[in-house]
Amino acid sequence: MIGLLHAYSEHNDGDSLLVELTLQRLLELGVDVRDVVLVALEPGSFHDPESLAGHVRRRYPIGTPGRSRLGAVQAATRGVGLVVPSLTRLPVGRVARALRRCDAVVAVGGSYL
Repeated sequence: MIGLLHAYSEHNDGDSLLVELTLQRLLELGVDVRDVVLVALEPGSFHDPESLAGHVRRRYPIGTPGRSRLGAVQAATRGVGLVVPSLTRLPVGRVARALRRCDAVVAVGGSYL
């Protein structure tokens, strides 16, 4: 299983393209896109059956739509120093548990994390 991070929303053309190209490359490497864990601000937006992202079965939301960058930085820094076992008890624990089961994690974009 492969984790795919930094997917924002299919409504954002740039993110949609990056996710699609990443899934295409993973497919070329022999990864079944149904075995990808997609972590996104709006994971439900990646539903188009004509796209590779539409075939991803495991989708997890992370983040808060409309949150300012400062709010995102403050939220991220609260988690500094936590270890994974502690993290799995927080609201993002479901995402952390899914990613812990992955063989690898791929990040698209860059400013989301």
